Amino acid sequence: MRNPPKNKASSAHHTVPKFYLKGFKEDDGRIMVWHRNNGKIYQKALKYASTSPGYYTVLDKDKNESDMVENFYSSIESNAKPVFDKMTCIFPQVPAYGSEERAAMSIFLATQFTRTKQSRRRAQLLHDYIYKLHKIISLTNQKTPLSQKQINFINNPHKMGELVEPQDIFIRSELELSSELIPLFYCRQWTIVSFSESKLITSDSPIVLLPRKDRSPVGLATAPEYWFPLDSRHLLILSEPLCPYPFMPSSVIDYSTIEDDYCSHASLYDMANSLQLQNCCMEAYGERGLLNKYEGVLLPTRKPFTTGRNTKLDNYYACDNLNWEPTLGHKIKPIDF
Repeated sequence: MRNPPKNKASSAHHTVPKFYLKGFKEDDGRIMVWHRNNGKIYQKALKYASTSPGYYTVLDKDKNESDMVENFYSSIESNAKPVFDKMTCIFPQVPAYGSEERAAMSIFLATQFTRTKQSRRRAQLLHDYIYKLHKIISLTNQKTPLSQKQINFINNPHKMGELVEPQDIFIRSELELSSELIPLFYCRQWTIVSFSESKLITSDSPIVLLPRKDRSPVGLATAPEYWFPLDSRHLLILSEPLCPYPFMPSSVIDYSTIEDDYCSHASLYDMANSLQLQNCCMEAYGERGLLNKYEGVLLPTRKPFTTGRNTKLDNYYACDNLNWEPTLGHKIKPIDF
């Protein structure tokens, strides 16, 4: 008799797939990790790289923990793995427009963009911001006298902590958003840049949106290009969206033939690696020889979102010591004031 399938609800869930990270590992099977908080480099087993216990666990209709979402992501990875193999072989192949392979890879890219720790944490902080903003407006318009706790909240809205909402809310949002983003990946021009040796690193937020030349804010719909290292030797570049009919064929380009405005001051792979470090939530991954140059590097402050204001409420979300580790759990924890 077969044993029942193991419930993976409480196990360590990869926010970046294990099969993908293997493309950046050392010869001994482990992967080197660069940590954003201190610039230190250390070794880690692939099993534990870019993981969080129960990160995709949701409650079913009976309020029991379920691993259905973790299994769903596993199926997406299984469908994408053969496509990865073709895109990273000796003679790389770009999935053709209209093919099932391109669809499988587009689904993988869309879900990878929304499932990261950075994406989850940004959503949590945005919920916290909106909640506190509404509470401040409500309290300042209140006709009855405020309590001392309420006054303290208005003066320092973060002193009483952060709103904690069930992770189920954010998991559902991630799944819904990823389904809407698939066409933005599918309908772009795909180019694989191939290197003769290991040159690339990756991170816990591996899909990078290149800034516009005027440095205006970008999203998936407005970024001139998306850069995604497939492994340490292959970089996938998704450039301007295609017309309804793909007049420009996708291509594979050897690095030595590349000429690009973005490469005027640095080589392509140096820029790709720098973007991975800047974009990561907490960790970058790769071979030691590639990460050594970033040991001890201190990066500028990140902002989860921009409001264009300069108040006590907004400045909190631009602090150097802002916690970027997503809050996990299925219970709501409101702010007590």
